[in-house]
Amino acid sequence: MRERNARTRAGFEILVDIAVIIDIEIALLVFTGIFAVFQRLGGWPEAWYRITRVDYFSAVFFQPDGTPDRRVMPSTEITTHSHPQFTVGKDTYTINEENAARINGRPAWYFNRDDYNAIPIRHWNKGPKISPALVYAAWQNKSLQEMHGIGQKKSNLPFILFALFAFLIVILLVTAAYYSYNSYCAVSPSSCGNLPTFHG
Repeated sequence: MRERNARTRAGFEILVDIAVIIDIEIALLVFTGIFAVFQRLGGWPEAWYRITRVDYFSAVFFQPDGTPDRRVMPSTEITTHSHPQFTVGKDTYTINEENAARINGRPAWYFNRDDYNAIPIRHWNKGPKISPALVYAAWQNKSLQEMHGIGQKKSNLPFILFALFAFLIVILLVTAAYYSYNSYCAVSPSSCGNLPTFHG
């Protein structure tokens, strides 16, 4: 009786341990899911602003080595004097709609650290434009390459590789047919023809 109680108690303790492990795994799964959604929404503080529906904007500052440093701030940080502007640390920057970009559907401005004005990210290139489709079409045109290749000796390597591959396939097919025939003859010798058989 005592042995049976000990076994029952041990089994109950194992079940409790399993339940605790399952609870921990469920908690970790829920935490991981919430964290993934939070990161998908932009991480702190952007995700919080999006969840609580706070108007915000982004300011992207280029470091001296060219690395962009994105700051997310609530729109209440923008003060309107003669120009709309905001302050980061001891520096003040101005914004305008003409130079605004969008990040995650919210306004964003790009700045060099040492410049009060936003970079005209959409209007900086006022000169003549080159169509990317035209450049692509020019690179796809092989006529110049073929013209410069006249008289040059072409490599036989692709043909040699194709021939070797075809030869290997033929050898494999012949070997497979030979062994299939031998297997057939081993199973039904009376149906076999006069071809030589190999019994190894």
